[in-house]
Amino acid sequence: MNLPADQQFMVSYRLIPVNDAELTKPVIRGVFSFLIEEKTVTSDILQAEQDLDLLSGQQVVDLIASLKSKPAENMNAPQIDIVADNSTNISTTKVSMNRNTEASKKVADVKVEKKKTQRTGRKNAHQLEPEDGVYYRIQLAAGHKPVDVKRYFKKFNLEMDVKKEEHAGWTKYSIGSFPVYKDARDYRVHIWNTTPIGDAFVAAYNNGNRITVQEALMIADQRWYK
Repeated sequence: MNLPADQQFMVSYRLIPVNDAELTKPVIRGVFSFLIEEKTVTSDILQAEQDLDLLSGQQVVDLIASLKSKPAENMNAPQIDIVADNSTNISTTKVSMNRNTEASKKVADVKVEKKKTQRTGRKNAHQLEPEDGVYYRIQLAAGHKPVDVKRYFKKFNLEMDVKKEEHAGWTKYSIGSFPVYKDARDYRVHIWNTTPIGDAFVAAYNNGNRITVQEALMIADQRWYK
């Protein structure tokens, strides 16, 4: 993502409990990731009950310094993992970033090489198997009730095998495996043009785990294409 030109800026998100459940005070943890000179830099999210709009720039800097010097929060409290990205996200907590201090944080060079995990004796030929590294797939559909993959998708005359996975309470169906985002984007357009599946989209993975496309682009140091 492109950062604002200001030396300090605010990033906000809202935490919404599921089904309006009453929760004890949670411990928020996570990272804010951005690029500096084509390198990914991450900054830990710090938690404080303070309205940053009421503080001056120097007071915000002092608050961040004091939070960094505090011991870790009680790990027995409910924890909420936050990763800042371009998704539709959440927050009343505000995070202040300082370019000069955060730019020196450790940056990991990530190899984009992708190797398929070799598995034997798979029980379900349509089950999505994890792969190594960052890669992209084209999601075709999702539902709460699983379908017969071969029978359901046969009518679309797809060129690649459809695989299914369980994620966030849904059974999701996708095709392909692309180490480069642009190749996945191009194949998504191909699906739009050659099938009735007009809402197919690119999904990103890292070592078999779903992540946002923006996270994948930052990890793999790749460019986004519309």
